[in-house]
Amino acid sequence: MFAALIQRQRNFFNSGKTLPLDFRIGQLKRLKDSIDRNENLILEALHKDLRKSEIEAYNSEVLVVTTEIDYVLKRIGKWTRPRKVRTPWMHLPAKSLVYPEPAGVVLILAPWNYPFQLTFAPLIGAIAAGNCAVLKPSEYAPHMSAAMAEIIRNNFEQDCVTAAEGGVEVSKALLQERFDHIFFTGSTNVGKMVMRAASQHLTPVTLELGGRGTSSGGVCINDTVSHIVGSDLPFGGVGESGFGNYHGRASFDSFTHYKSVLRRSFSFDSKMKYPPYQVELKKIKRILKFLLR
Repeated sequence: MFAALIQRQRNFFNSGKTLPLDFRIGQLKRLKDSIDRNENLILEALHKDLRKSEIEAYNSEVLVVTTEIDYVLKRIGKWTRPRKVRTPWMHLPAKSLVYPEPAGVVLILAPWNYPFQLTFAPLIGAIAAGNCAVLKPSEYAPHMSAAMAEIIRNNFEQDCVTAAEGGVEVSKALLQERFDHIFFTGSTNVGKMVMRAASQHLTPVTLELGGRGTSSGGVCINDTVSHIVGSDLPFGGVGESGFGNYHGRASFDSFTHYKSVLRRSFSFDSKMKYPPYQVELKKIKRILKFLLR
């Protein structure tokens, strides 16, 4: 049902078009511009589906997403740069670097209660990290689902970002396909099904669940759930509330693979590393103790 679409997205990703920083910045700016131009459509859809007032809908959904885009745009240049790390003496002369690389083609399964925010907030991280994405809005917020699908369809190449509307059958069909990361927000029971389906392809998952376990991934003191809007506060659960987190840098990290690279020079190479070993073990231990301190 979705195999051809996902293959096209994989081809687009493999072409390298999503990797340049300028492309990612352009996609994020396009997302924000499309939200600004369709603000009335979004607010009307939220009222029809959830009876949210304009002020509540704007503050809890639209503003959260546009503020997050601005936050990411200011920092994405730093996040995407390779990071130099310490190289053990025994490997010198060499350089050690950590490269942030996109996961690939990702799936975002969204709930009905904050349908706009909980669809587009993870998408920001996916785009910033350089991925292609398939969005599955909740069928229980049909007007919002249609509005988001229209926004995505009119502003993004389908081979890069697309929205798949429909009911449970659509979600099940998507979960039969191989993705490189799945981001799910919803109930604990459905989260288990998502994780079970992901395991068939060994696909990593982020689960944001409405669990009622004794553990919590975040705390809000003298207020209720306000910590969800802070880009500097990773939001995510533990135990029955899921695992993984997002918002700000955490969203970027959720859709990123950090690749370790050791680049050695051939200008010097110790013979002690290779058989036949000419040095006693005691001497090697003393040398390694010095080098590894």
